[in-house]
Amino acid sequence: MNIFLLGYMGCGKSKVGKLLAEKLQFEFIDLDASVEREASMPVAGIFEKYGEEKFRLMEHEHLKKLSAKDNAIISTGGGAPCFHHNMELINQNGISVYLDATVDLLVKRLLKARVKRPLIAGMNEAELKTFIETALKKRLPFYMQARHRVRTEEQTPDEMAEKIAAVIFAGK
Repeated sequence: MNIFLLGYMGCGKSKVGKLLAEKLQFEFIDLDASVEREASMPVAGIFEKYGEEKFRLMEHEHLKKLSAKDNAIISTGGGAPCFHHNMELINQNGISVYLDATVDLLVKRLLKARVKRPLIAGMNEAELKTFIETALKKRLPFYMQARHRVRTEEQTPDEMAEKIAAVIFAGK
């Protein structure tokens, strides 16, 4: 069984994913890191050199490969569910969990991480909030196709990992 974590950047997919993998003794895989390793360059470099469409195709191919694994926690990139029927692929090959964070929480987290995220590097708080709101409107229909939804407010990453494990294994 694979568990796919999805949601907007800054919602906690990687941090929660690592904790959940440790708890369940599953392998943790970050989809973006997997693409970066094969391309030998960061996602931002792939975007710059080849464009978004090439990156999204690479991302889709990696997602197909990773879907064949078993007992893995796979943290998708924030946009991954929105392209090339990836939500269908995810839901056919595992359990999907949407980590749902409010715009205000995402702004708070991403303001601190702007340096590491070229897409938002030069934005002030107001610009960042507008950017996130616009992106979430487009992505929400895909995120809402997840089998489970976990709100991230007022929960530590450990608590979120516990909640995800409990929700997934409740009927087993």
